[in-house]
Amino acid sequence: MYHVRMYSIFYLLCHILVYLVKPGESLFNRLETEYDKIINVFHPKYFMQLQNIKDNNNLPVPEMVQEYGYEAEIYKVITDDGYINTLHRLKSPKNSSTLAPILVQHGLFGTSADFVMGRPDKSIGYILADIGYDVWLGNSRGNIYSRNHVNLTVNDDDYWKFSFDEMGKYDLPAAISLIKNVSHSDQIYYIGHSMGTVMFWIAMEDNPILNNHIKLMIAMGPVAKVTHVVSPIRHLAPFSKDFKFLMDLLGINEISPSNAILNWFDKWVCDLTMIQKEVCENLLFLMSGYDFGQMNMTLLPIILGHEPGGTSTRTLIHFAQEINDDKFQKFDHGKAKNVIFYNSTVPPQYDVKKSVKVPVALLWSDNDWLADPSDVYWLKEQLSNVLIKFYEVPLKKFNHIDFLWGLDADKLVYPVILDLLEKMK
Repeated sequence: MYHVRMYSIFYLLCHILVYLVKPGESLFNRLETEYDKIINVFHPKYFMQLQNIKDNNNLPVPEMVQEYGYEAEIYKVITDDGYINTLHRLKSPKNSSTLAPILVQHGLFGTSADFVMGRPDKSIGYILADIGYDVWLGNSRGNIYSRNHVNLTVNDDDYWKFSFDEMGKYDLPAAISLIKNVSHSDQIYYIGHSMGTVMFWIAMEDNPILNNHIKLMIAMGPVAKVTHVVSPIRHLAPFSKDFKFLMDLLGINEISPSNAILNWFDKWVCDLTMIQKEVCENLLFLMSGYDFGQMNMTLLPIILGHEPGGTSTRTLIHFAQEINDDKFQKFDHGKAKNVIFYNSTVPPQYDVKKSVKVPVALLWSDNDWLADPSDVYWLKEQLSNVLIKFYEVPLKKFNHIDFLWGLDADKLVYPVILDLLEKMK
């Protein structure tokens, strides 16, 4: 069995190489063929300085928001399974009034910084705080702000045995409980982006009582089932079992935070010509969809200074499993372990239709490579009883990360969010 598995891994690696490179063709040329529209974004005139990202481009969130006169209070919360996560509570210098609390939750590879990287008039975190909302920015386990545990360290394999299952089951309930206690509010608003929406659906199923404490859920780039994802993560999906075995065999548990990733690419992959170097340093953007017109070139070095924020390899594998199986389901541990975890050889599916009982707004875009419109429409059907808004961003090239950093997000997306919040007061 071991030799069969090793052969499968060897086949996986060969398949990836065959996909990337044809005989007599360079890796760069192959990437340019497959992603020519995206590659064209990374023109050297925009990225000559990216290899020398300055320290002030990866300031911690409290220091980052101070640059604009805001304050980010730091709160630590312990989950029921022992993880110690960080929340940042944003205070505006423009408005000291306190409306209802809002928890804003990042997506895959993200952090609380996702919502405060840009100018105050361009970032949803600042915008909400300026109006007077009590803004809380979440950080899921394993990212750069949430790397502690009551018994484990990040050097322990057991620390990394989580995916978005645990983030939804444990992280969100703990965060919501803390926010309620500190703000003395029985209900809060929730805004999720990408995996932050996945966490919400799971939280409502595993902790049904939470439905009573959410006034409105707003989903940007909503994700549940990811059957039609266009992102390169799709090419991992057919080999998710072998990839999991390989990661376990090599003891690779973590998708490293941003500086480690960039340094590794710079040393081992990007020692090429300038144009190849710029492409390489921006591979993080190949997952979301091409939209040159919305890319904020000034903000890009700051984004690269913070992304990826870090997560477990199991989280990535979990998404790959879902692509493979065409289901929104719990993590697949393999038949034998599934019996131990679930009393079944197959992982159970999440029932969004039954578990989510709060008003939901879905904000989506046609060019989203992670939240593909076909999957979003599936989610719409599941949420038909609670859906109050189904909004397609009126810009065809608007992509997954444009919800966070798009040049026109403040015109195309955030007014819709503010209107929804106002109507739910």
